[in-house]
Amino acid sequence: MSQILVSDLSWLNEFSKEEIILWIHQNCYNRYPKKSDVLFIKWQNLINEIHIEQNDLNQFFQSIDFKLRDELATHFNKSKDINERSRLIEKMKPYELSIEKYLKRLEILDSMRAKAAQVYNSINSSRLEE
Repeated sequence: MSQILVSDLSWLNEFSKEEIILWIHQNCYNRYPKKSDVLFIKWQNLINEIHIEQNDLNQFFQSIDFKLRDELATHFNKSKDINERSRLIEKMKPYELSIEKYLKRLEILDSMRAKAAQVYNSINSSRLEE
């Protein structure tokens, strides 16, 4: 339902931030939003971003062919020839880089989760202060 409202309110982009805030002040009976309400909206947006990133990360992880990488590693471990081992290392590099990229994205996702948890805790603190 919120998607429908957002598309219906696209005309708001024609106005400046100040004009919209002034309208809110004039037409919302001078009721200012509570800090916890705005923090909740921020938390919801963060959670949506986390879900999107988690889905992208899952798809990326599934695209890595671990079976082929493990086969190359097994051949590497069995091989005694230096040239063969060098060739196998070169073949395994893209898989190692993909794993490193996955781990970096996982760290970013963890930091996003920590930020969302911090905002959620701020909501509770703000509600207690209100």
